[in-house]
Amino acid sequence: RIGAKTLVLEMGADHQGDLAWLIGIARPDVAVITAVAPAHAEYIGTIDEISREKATLVRSLPKSGLAVLNADDPRVTAMHKEAEADATYVGESEGSDVRLRDVTVSTETDEYGHVMPRGIEVVLEVGAAAPPNAGQVVRFELQGTIGHPQAWAAGAAIAVARALDVLPEKAVERLKRDYHGIAGRTRIIPGIKFTALIDDTYNAASPTAVVSGLRDVASIPIEKPSQRRIAALGDMRELGAYSDDAHRTVGHEVAAQGFDMLVTCGTLARAIASAAREAGMPDGTVMSYDSTEEGGMALQSLLQSGDIVYVKGSQGSRMEKVVKELMAEPLQAPFLLVRMTQDWVGKA
Repeated sequence: RIGAKTLVLEMGADHQGDLAWLIGIARPDVAVITAVAPAHAEYIGTIDEISREKATLVRSLPKSGLAVLNADDPRVTAMHKEAEADATYVGESEGSDVRLRDVTVSTETDEYGHVMPRGIEVVLEVGAAAPPNAGQVVRFELQGTIGHPQAWAAGAAIAVARALDVLPEKAVERLKRDYHGIAGRTRIIPGIKFTALIDDTYNAASPTAVVSGLRDVASIPIEKPSQRRIAALGDMRELGAYSDDAHRTVGHEVAAQGFDMLVTCGTLARAIASAAREAGMPDGTVMSYDSTEEGGMALQSLLQSGDIVYVKGSQGSRMEKVVKELMAEPLQAPFLLVRMTQDWVGKA
């Protein structure tokens, strides 16, 4: 017997029809759609087919339900046409019901004078497009994580809370009290040699997510030349025909964002390294390894005090192994990292 009134589920799909099957088990009253990107394109198909698959959630809503849609993604906002339910929009765009006004990385200075990330300061305008609470501005810090996706998710959480008659200030209070980062989702973890790891290893299903993470890390206001930004990136899998272009896009972004070093793990990720060199990164700052184990060991010897390392790759790349190799307290891995259960740990 379950006493809870609200059940929150993540519904994922890597084949057409997956969402319809999941909806058959648990039909939602509220559906949150974050973005449309070429994730799992190898199996689902084109970007339009991916969009149609995701819209299955919106189409399933009852008239009394609510679709919470990304106001900054045209493919997502267009889904409101397929819904009988009302829609609420979250994003930076003008007219958003929950509008993301500002996201900045909050920092603290360690005992060696290095500026290290602590979290993100988020400013949201709630009810920006319509009452109730029209134009109410809320400010808060999410500790233990960085990134625009986390700020957007907080906005979506507040939009859902409003639909459930929870006041924005109450929702913010709970976020500040209870949110301390999520495993593999741009979580800040102390690294060896007084470094900081940005653990984004849950998955890298599309270049959009990787580029977003790179830009967020590049926005950390560190003090050069005493500190470096390092990208440790694995393969992005299941992208089908988009694969080579996607990896090259990421490589160009690493160079464009001014990362000091790039380490890639996996055969597909070599295209990231190649593109980064083409975009101007010196050969000596770009290294490629066939496995995460090799990449992690190499990084261990390369790290310097104050470095900030962004780690990301597809689930199958197992880039959490790199994070575990570089953690200041590896015994905390079962509590902080993804895929630490016994059935995953033994897998290649």
